[in-house]
Amino acid sequence: MSIATLSACTSDSEKASASSQPHGGSSPVLQFGVVAELYEHEDAKEYPGSYDDVPLRSVRTFAIKDARVYPDPQGHPAVLFVIADAEREDFRRWTASLVGRQMALLVDGKVVATPTVKQPLPGAGIVMDETRTWTEDEANSIAERIRAQSKPKG
Repeated sequence: MSIATLSACTSDSEKASASSQPHGGSSPVLQFGVVAELYEHEDAKEYPGSYDDVPLRSVRTFAIKDARVYPDPQGHPAVLFVIADAEREDFRRWTASLVGRQMALLVDGKVVATPTVKQPLPGAGIVMDETRTWTEDEANSIAERIRAQSKPKG
């Protein structure tokens, strides 16, 4: 999976927020994390993955401008996301700091993919599960929930 396939989540312009509760109703649908290197495991928090827990150094959320079903490189249902304009540059700088490292994509607090960042992301990407293919309904449900969280409060 190329790193043009990443994603972010709704947040009130939070800059760096470690999620203390990866599960629960108030957790963002979509988040990004930094996969801990071996020497960083002591400071990492374990998040559930498809097969094993994944040690993450930090988890971030970004405001989402849009999310919709979009085909992954193999033509299977995935979720296209677009970072909100106000956070796009922050997202690009953050992903630039991760070039050569693995970034975790979390959906509902569970790690679904850990692509290696090959270049800074401009503020959009595709989220897909690396271990199984989502159905059209599953991808649509995720995109709808991301959009619902992205709506301004009030």
